[in-house]
Amino acid sequence: MLLKYLFFSSIVHYCFSIKLIGVNLKSGVLHVGRTTELTCDYLKWKQEQLYSVTWSVKYPGVKSNFFEYQADGSKDAPSSAFIQVDEDSSQEQVVNMMILDGQEEQVSICCEVKVLRDSGYGSMKPLRKEKCTDIKVIAGGKPLEVDIWSSHNQAEVGDTMDLVCKAKEAQNPEPEFAIRVNGEEIIGEIINNRLEARVSVNEEHFNPTRRSIGYRPQNSFVSNTILVECLGKFGQHVAANSSMTIKRGSKPARLTGGSGGQQVDRKAKHLNHPDQHREHQKGVPCHSYIIVESSFNKGAVIRGQVSEEVLEDIPLPTKTAAERLETSEDVVAVLNILGYHGYKVVGVGNSMDNRMVWTLERRYYEFHKDEL
Repeated sequence: MLLKYLFFSSIVHYCFSIKLIGVNLKSGVLHVGRTTELTCDYLKWKQEQLYSVTWSVKYPGVKSNFFEYQADGSKDAPSSAFIQVDEDSSQEQVVNMMILDGQEEQVSICCEVKVLRDSGYGSMKPLRKEKCTDIKVIAGGKPLEVDIWSSHNQAEVGDTMDLVCKAKEAQNPEPEFAIRVNGEEIIGEIINNRLEARVSVNEEHFNPTRRSIGYRPQNSFVSNTILVECLGKFGQHVAANSSMTIKRGSKPARLTGGSGGQQVDRKAKHLNHPDQHREHQKGVPCHSYIIVESSFNKGAVIRGQVSEEVLEDIPLPTKTAAERLETSEDVVAVLNILGYHGYKVVGVGNSMDNRMVWTLERRYYEFHKDEL
């Protein structure tokens, strides 16, 4: 009878103790010199309370703890010449760690979960479970570097800024990106392995007293500027960041001229209707402009208004945003197509992420055919 009771008790203990699923990682491998996020997946019953989660690494002849999380929130990462832990981003079920030495082609990563189980009779019984996962170790590539690009280096209230956050070089696995404006993360969209976002500038962007909710202290901001940042992350670990400052710019002043000091508004006008073009003063230059950007992969990006006649000659153009087209056609072929339609290059430069950029100009032929 006693043996039956003990056997039954052991079965109940096994079935109703903590359930440890194991170690998971998105990338599937560990890269030397690159932080990887690991997750210890487990479930515990309501009668159990967490005591600690301990991470360890095993390879031939060695087993060593590299991170421990206690139920009270305290953390301990013993110093190691083989593994480095980012304690700030590591929590109860997640650890962000980096392999420092590529001497082992494979290691076993283990997580051990300890709980205290309420027996129901006023006593707490300690329980523990551990699971290990074999993971390949791959020599790391170049460290992650990111760039932030903005359509404006000066901005005013009412302007719309286009922002791009991207890795300088292709990464495997690909990092996650985040764009922060004055310390606050903004929503963006991943396009061609880069994060793009658009910000409408308002007065609060230039007011440092409104920025204290960000992750930076208030005194780290400069009045009448906007701080824009690009963050590259693996899991919760920020592996690289880059920033730039957008200054507050004043509107261009009106030029004075004519008899009697009368003010003349020389601000350029955007005319996109045939009647407007027929009515404006003869001899006034009337041009349209577009920007062509090379892609990191084969292809090109066209920004600006493009007529249907031009679009018919560009292979498979895809509209990705207002006045923004992408095509897989080689950028040189795109420039030749635009040249055939009367565009000429009036400026060449490089974007913040080191892509070639061409500014092209042409007369509004559609509205001035009688003047040719």
